[in-house]
Amino acid sequence: MPYKSQSGNLEERKFEGQTIEGHWVGQEKKRYDFVLKYLTGHSTSRGYSVHTFIDKKGARFLAFLDTETLRVDDHELVNGDCFTCKATVNRHSINNYKYGDQEPYKETILNRMKFGKYIGRI
Repeated sequence: MPYKSQSGNLEERKFEGQTIEGHWVGQEKKRYDFVLKYLTGHSTSRGYSVHTFIDKKGARFLAFLDTETLRVDDHELVNGDCFTCKATVNRHSINNYKYGDQEPYKETILNRMKFGKYIGRI
């Protein structure tokens, strides 16, 4: 289905009429339980870290946290580790990072993450 922007953000409005990969999860400002797979994490020069996740349906998630490494049940997460958590959906956005090698895709921004159980590596 072609993307129809509800945002006043001009950067997102340029995608109107295009088919954007992925889908958003949840309603903004609501808290949900998630089962996620950890993809990547890196620190920024601004003092926070950016972490990316994916769920079993292929939806992509992004979280801005104050720690560079994430620990669940005394296990330091690496690429491919699955875990449960509870988090609030902060907003829905389109990732169009101009230096990436992917086409723009939908992602759900999470905050207030509380990590639950470590499930394993898949």
